Amino acid sequence: MLVCNAKSRKSTSQQFQNQNLLRLRLTIQEKKYYSNLFMQFKDPNSGHVLFENFPKLLGILGTDIAEDIAQRIFQIFSGNKNYITLNEYLKYIDVYHYGDKNERSNLTCKLMDFNYDGQITFNEFYKYINLIIGAVRKVNPYLKSELFSKDDIKILFNKISNNKEYFTYDEFFMVYNEKPEIISWIDYFKNDSDDSLLILHKYIRK
Repeated sequence: MLVCNAKSRKSTSQQFQNQNLLRLRLTIQEKKYYSNLFMQFKDPNSGHVLFENFPKLLGILGTDIAEDIAQRIFQIFSGNKNYITLNEYLKYIDVYHYGDKNERSNLTCKLMDFNYDGQITFNEFYKYINLIIGAVRKVNPYLKSELFSKDDIKILFNKISNNKEYFTYDEFFMVYNEKPEIISWIDYFKNDSDDSLLILHKYIRK
């Protein structure tokens, strides 16, 4: 029988966390900056950040991000807990800054996949796109309200799903590679540019 006392469990947990941190692509300076930022908003009792403070961490990235989309990001990276750990937060920052196409595509699908079944239906897609639009409008209140109608979003969904009732993570990644203009919106906040939305709008309407 393997016996593990409290001290050894703590040591193992710390080693695991350190290994995870070593896999991050963030520089030492970035890890220090975002770790300090996390500490400013952590709950004094748990040592973690509760959702009520999580949007503040995203806002300081340069985007006054809407609470609804922040909540979805929080759910994915916290594993649906009521708090997020430093390591989980740094993983999000790592993907935000250094994620490749595969990582960014996979993360976007996770955010859209509200029932976690690996298939994105139109209702899920529509719900997520509206979260994005809401966040964009908070950043840019001058964005035209009629930029994307429900019919526009349906057209976009059909282009990604090839007119099926759903699309999979792999199908979304294929579109990301072959027709990146269709899903340029996933990098809106990273690029901080309205051009991606205007390009998409023209692509839908042509």
